[in-house]
Amino acid sequence: MAHTHTRKLFNQLYDSPAVTSAQLRPLGDSSSANHAYVAHLTQTQPHTQRQTKVKTQRTLLLNDSDESIHSTAAELVDVTDQAVDKHGNRQAILRTLNGSSGSDGKKTLYVDIYNLQSGHRTHSINVTTSHGLFCADPTFGRVRWSPCGRALVYTADRRKQSDGDDDAVSLFEKRRYVPSWGEQFPPTLQQPRVYYMDLDKADQLHTPDTPYLPVEVTADLPTHSLGQPQFGRSKKEVIFTAYANQHDESRLGIIYCQNRPSAIHAVDVDTRRTTQLSDASRSVRSPRCTTLSNGRHVVVFLSNELDGPHASNCRVECITTDGNPYGMGWSRINRHDTNDPGLYIDQLPYEPFLWDEVDGGNDALLATSILGSRKTVLRFELIGEDVQDISILADAQQSHTSRSSHSSLDCLAAFGSRAIISQSTFTAAQQILVCSGVGAHDAAQGQTKTLHRHTSRAFEQILSTLAVEFDARTKSWILYSPTGKTERGIILPHGGPHSSSVPMFSPALAALAAAGMTVVLPNYRGSTGYGGGYLRSLLGHVGEHDVTDCLAAMDMAERVYGVESGRWCAYGGSHGGFLAAHLTAQHPKRFAVAVMRNPVISLASNATQSDIPDWCFVESGLSGRGSVSGQAPSAEEYRRMDALSPLHQAASVTAPTLLLAGCDDQRVPNMQTRHWFHALKASRKIVDMLTFNRTGHPLDSVEAETAGFEATLQWFEEYFK
Repeated sequence: MAHTHTRKLFNQLYDSPAVTSAQLRPLGDSSSANHAYVAHLTQTQPHTQRQTKVKTQRTLLLNDSDESIHSTAAELVDVTDQAVDKHGNRQAILRTLNGSSGSDGKKTLYVDIYNLQSGHRTHSINVTTSHGLFCADPTFGRVRWSPCGRALVYTADRRKQSDGDDDAVSLFEKRRYVPSWGEQFPPTLQQPRVYYMDLDKADQLHTPDTPYLPVEVTADLPTHSLGQPQFGRSKKEVIFTAYANQHDESRLGIIYCQNRPSAIHAVDVDTRRTTQLSDASRSVRSPRCTTLSNGRHVVVFLSNELDGPHASNCRVECITTDGNPYGMGWSRINRHDTNDPGLYIDQLPYEPFLWDEVDGGNDALLATSILGSRKTVLRFELIGEDVQDISILADAQQSHTSRSSHSSLDCLAAFGSRAIISQSTFTAAQQILVCSGVGAHDAAQGQTKTLHRHTSRAFEQILSTLAVEFDARTKSWILYSPTGKTERGIILPHGGPHSSSVPMFSPALAALAAAGMTVVLPNYRGSTGYGGGYLRSLLGHVGEHDVTDCLAAMDMAERVYGVESGRWCAYGGSHGGFLAAHLTAQHPKRFAVAVMRNPVISLASNATQSDIPDWCFVESGLSGRGSVSGQAPSAEEYRRMDALSPLHQAASVTAPTLLLAGCDDQRVPNMQTRHWFHALKASRKIVDMLTFNRTGHPLDSVEAETAGFEATLQWFEEYFK
């Protein structure tokens, strides 16, 4: 079956920008309840010709009483990170310039400050000799302004860039092994630390002969990695998160893992006195500082239990900047509901706080959590106890097919009584909403302004014909075309396993559904959003409970949506690939084809290969082991992991299997994918494997996404007709 139309549709859908972060700032008289304001949106967009994802900044001038939107966009060349101060007067840019052709490749680092009123660059400080490369990711970054707008903090690697043949650097300094922080962090990132710049001092001290340079905020915690800096009560107080190494000096992968040893500290930049604020018995992250309307200075942050599953019910904690508990901590949405789903928040928004711009009251915080099988934005009262789902705001100007129950919401920024919220569905590109009135106690009284988004004929004509339904019994999303043939089905279990399939636009899934395939996305036992008991019920039963739940979702789709038994594709990545292998091996007659992306094939061998070896122990029901990377499974533990893995079941597979693997995957190194490839080859099965250079676990490079989809179509044309 030719998929010419499907290819064309995918190419149209793939060329869509996605907003990744945002800031809201006042323009003019901030005491007015209806003044103009500026939205700074950072977005990425695939560029297939350049084989990269281009980052741009879109700046919008908005007004609550005017529907018109004035917008500009500029590509962020050489910009690692940027931020605008609270008053909208200054912009800080962390700039990384690549070495010239023929040089040793050493990058030049600048901190540039711009006056946004005049457009004048007031400071350009070369910080190349002060530290290594900047960090701008949510785990360790990003750049922050002090409340007064006269100081800033940011994160960079303490280890400076190699000077090649510099004789002043010893062989040991050049070549010494330092463990990395795992998936999505390069091995060259060795020890993130927090750096401080005082612009008043820069104005006084900077001369051509003695340039002003940033200082490391603390020399304490010398073996820790520091990040997520914030300003406390003044420009002299800095709050940060410190991540600890294991006792054998190894580091467990940190991205998507909310159970790592960490603490939140405050430091006085003058005295360098450091104070730990958080409880040592909890894993903590995402500190955010604010002054409440009652004058109290507080730090709000997230905490999870140490060890255990990588994602679990978290707590939103609130303490004063002296380290004393303030108010209540939230671990539930509804404290009166025994079936409360809990909170599943990875990081707080860069700026999460709300306040009434007229009287300064109604202090609150916004955060994105998983609620059932969707993401939503929750509003936490910081003076009080209420938690409110504000998805009703997203319904204000949306059609029935895009209602909040069939969409996911993600808070990108909050400021005053406004918030920028991203809305995603299975059948439409990301929509950006600017919501006003969310500072009030009753968010339902707020208003929503919808920003213009990318559209095309494909979006308007084809995607509008797709149907999205949710099956509550199997907790599964179903995406299909009511006007097309639905005999073929794709079962797509999510990875994690402690994550969730939520409404999220995917060009590949939309194109496949438009081609007449029924896509089923089950939230099997172990998924987030349904409470701690549901999540923990999978531990020790991977390859069992999750397989059973996937089969139940397939049974439902055959009964309700007309998918024929035996005409299924098992499609999954990471733990979803683990399930695709299990499904096709345990129930070979039900599957015509399989596509697997960086799959886990052997828990036992992955325990000595992965950046998160503890995952293999915990999911096998072996809690309390594997927290140190040097600990290989014992013979008994190896047998337990082996029994739960699909590796030895390859001979039962009949479905032609396409394998896709990233060469830089640290979470599930592609030795795992090669295991399955050779096991299937040994049993004379139909299998092929594609690898992608400079691509990690998510397989999210432009080449991997486009070539991976094309390979999937060619595989379907040959084996899934």
